Amino acid sequence: MSIDPTAPALFKAAQYLRMSTENQRYSLGAQAEAIADYARMRGLEVVRTYADAGKSGLSLKGREGLRELLADVASGGAEFTDILVLDVSRWGRFQDPDEAGHYEYLCRAAGFRVHYCAEEFGDADSIAGSIVKHVKRVMAREYVRELSARIKLAKRRRAQMGHRVGGCVGFGLRRQATHHSGVARAVMEAGERKAITSDHTSVVHGPPEEIATVKRIFQLYVRRGGGIAQIARRLNAEGCSGPGGMRWTRNRVRSVLAYEPYTGQIFYGKSTQFLKADVRPVPREHWIRSQTLEPIISRATFRRAAAMLDDIPAHLNDEEVIAGLRQLLAKKGKLTMRLIDECRHLPSATTLLKRFGGRAGDIYALVDYAPPPRTPIRVRTSRRPDLVERLRAIHAQHGYVSAAMIEADPNLPSAHTVAANFGSLANAYIAAGLPYRPRTLEARAPDQRFSKTRPRRKIPIIRNDDGSPFTDAQLVAGLKTLLSRHGFLSEQLIAEQPDLPTASFYRLRFGSLLEAYAAAGYTAERGALLKETFARRPMRGTWRAQAAASGQLRSELPEVTDLAGRAAHLGA
Repeated sequence: MSIDPTAPALFKAAQYLRMSTENQRYSLGAQAEAIADYARMRGLEVVRTYADAGKSGLSLKGREGLRELLADVASGGAEFTDILVLDVSRWGRFQDPDEAGHYEYLCRAAGFRVHYCAEEFGDADSIAGSIVKHVKRVMAREYVRELSARIKLAKRRRAQMGHRVGGCVGFGLRRQATHHSGVARAVMEAGERKAITSDHTSVVHGPPEEIATVKRIFQLYVRRGGGIAQIARRLNAEGCSGPGGMRWTRNRVRSVLAYEPYTGQIFYGKSTQFLKADVRPVPREHWIRSQTLEPIISRATFRRAAAMLDDIPAHLNDEEVIAGLRQLLAKKGKLTMRLIDECRHLPSATTLLKRFGGRAGDIYALVDYAPPPRTPIRVRTSRRPDLVERLRAIHAQHGYVSAAMIEADPNLPSAHTVAANFGSLANAYIAAGLPYRPRTLEARAPDQRFSKTRPRRKIPIIRNDDGSPFTDAQLVAGLKTLLSRHGFLSEQLIAEQPDLPTASFYRLRFGSLLEAYAAAGYTAERGALLKETFARRPMRGTWRAQAAASGQLRSELPEVTDLAGRAAHLGA
């Protein structure tokens, strides 16, 4: 049949493209070009493309392009009448030749004709064409079987030579490309491949911090008897990174404890899968072993860890899980997700949540356990006006305020948070205008820290003698009295007056000392204030040493051991 390529297309067609590997002989582009030439010679127009890139032809699983093609054909709404494929092997290398014929028959029964563009079948409906097509399908199957057998044999030989065959290695280990002469090349991270295909791959130790983490996991589990969940939390608290920089979980810790290559032996052939069949385990005596790595963990330590892991149930039915939960409840008196994780005879809490529901209450209901009600969540407010108003409300209700009452109030944050906002709880009470008087030294229990030979610190007076709080007018009047008496104001001068609060109290009430000075009529510049203050402050170095040597310091400032005498001396 010969048709002019320049003539308009008579029928519409769809093309199917498949390529299993990137370095295959026929890429998707090469297949499309060959199909386009075939379509032009036969007056067909390609209006739809179905492709499976990087997909094996052994089965229909994972081949979304062919699945979509068959679905469109079966629906009856396809806009094309012909299906173009490069050859029989692109349609599929099914291990049962009748499977390939079945999929082709579905297309033909729906009225679509399948063309194999690179095959020389002649009339595919003839006896000779059918026989040749079936032989081609059998040859495609045998090609895959022979190729798989050769690859499997080559991998076993490399494993026997001590080379790494397979994907990534466990935490604490790395893969390294090695020349066939034994020269080591670059170390590969997870997801990386060797640059030269002919190079071998060997297993080497990873970073020292990862090796130290592996040893620590075995030490905590075998020697100290820690639970897997406890080890995971401890590693996260210590800042130890897990595989890929992720946090440690129960499953990741368990995978480290069950990874036998830490003993120095590299295994190959633990399981087998031939031509997309089911994975079958291989008996241990048939594994290929190679001792090419320096051990990280001794064989005795690994065997002990394996024996302890065997005690942890891997598969329990619902009745066994419920019985284990009842035993745990009877032993601990309560149930929590953390207790379930730490129990060696139960699956993890995550596993139970997936099995019985997404809430902890679903697990507790299995053993008729009702957890105690949770404490109301505190209001996380840090605004000072809100805190002050709540403190005043507590004082109006109870007549006093304490740290214990702040902790018990659900509308307030913790006492530590309140103290952090104001500097101390005392400052918080003062800001709220609540009555507060600190304990004197005489009311305190005897303490060796308060020596009789050293002058005791001045206790700030933050209230009037009658117990009423200071008003702004009283505070300003005290500063004006100091100003008229000394001609200046300073923090040290305020601290020496027993009838006034501390300078910190002035800062809290007025915002700063400069604002308090301005309210008292002392409006010098900040730099001048600091200069004048330091000019009137005695030096603590040379001046005091000279005065102490000449005896003037004791005569000018006689030793005063009691607080009342000290206050009287400073007031004079």
